[in-house]
Amino acid sequence: MGVLKQRDLNSGFTIVELTVVIILIGILTSIAVLNVLNSTVVARDAEREEDAKALARQFEAAFEETTSGSDTIASYPGTTEAAAAVAELGPSTSRAPGVADTAATSLTAATNTVQTVAGVLPLPSKTNDKYVYQPLKQDNTLCTVASSDPSLACLKFNLFYYNENTNTVKKIASKQQ
Repeated sequence: MGVLKQRDLNSGFTIVELTVVIILIGILTSIAVLNVLNSTVVARDAEREEDAKALARQFEAAFEETTSGSDTIASYPGTTEAAAAVAELGPSTSRAPGVADTAATSLTAATNTVQTVAGVLPLPSKTNDKYVYQPLKQDNTLCTVASSDPSLACLKFNLFYYNENTNTVKKIASKQQ
């Protein structure tokens, strides 16, 4: 019986062994959590990019030719017509990922003519998750309404959106640049 008592006292794990196992489990759990969090960021970015591409395709489809006398002029939608131009895509496409379902759209018109990802206003960001549509006339001024007048027609556009993973603003330019 003395042997059994001695064997029972020596069996089991030491505090050091248990501590090492708990620390390893904690490290593995934190790595798993970080990977899951990163995958949701990547998924939101992928959705945002696909939505922006769908919006750009819709604006390209709206690039309709109109006749003004003997001239045929094509024009993208102006800032006031943008929401109507993408309405058939449905609200989920024009609403950025994570934006409340009660929000009508995340599409907003640019308020300036700066065509860089750092200069467009409003600047898309994590707190201002918007798709910024910037239609431009021939002289690179903002185009508010599509027109058959060549000097007033919206001849190109830029669409800006936020990339959460790289913390940058991305730009899609119209085919007519």
